[in-house]
Amino acid sequence: MAEQPARIRTMGFCNRPGSPVLKSVHNRLQEMHTENGKIHRIIPKSQAICLLAHIDSPNCIWFKMVNNITEQMQLHKSAYLEPLNNLNEVKSYIYVMAPIKEGVYSRARILHVQPVKYKETRFSFVFAHFIDEGYGAWMLEISISDISEQSQNFPLKNQNKSEQF
Repeated sequence: MAEQPARIRTMGFCNRPGSPVLKSVHNRLQEMHTENGKIHRIIPKSQAICLLAHIDSPNCIWFKMVNNITEQMQLHKSAYLEPLNNLNEVKSYIYVMAPIKEGVYSRARILHVQPVKYKETRFSFVFAHFIDEGYGAWMLEISISDISEQSQNFPLKNQNKSEQF
């Protein structure tokens, strides 16, 4: 398979508005906007103790806060997962649950879909960026699953330092 295009190597290169997106709500100052399938990034406003999660380049370093909930967000049996309703709707920048290792599924964002035709069979590979880990992997489209609404409501607490350089 050809080398992946530079634009999908990391999630830091995605064109998207800043996070979190807040909206005014009656009797409250502001509330995090959770519609439209977006998982927000939260940037710490004070010092925090962090662990190094992954380094893509000198300008793109991923950290995890010590009190991260990454392991609680992972599913250890595929029986709990809902398959994607329509594989024809798999497209870039949607959130899914993807296998991070055998028997373990983690939150991911599809950054690229590569259709393939082998003899008479058509299928697709996807590049899934694991949003709680900071790295991605190529996998078959049929191995990804729908993400639950509950998993989408937990913000992304990793700190991607590429945005601050």
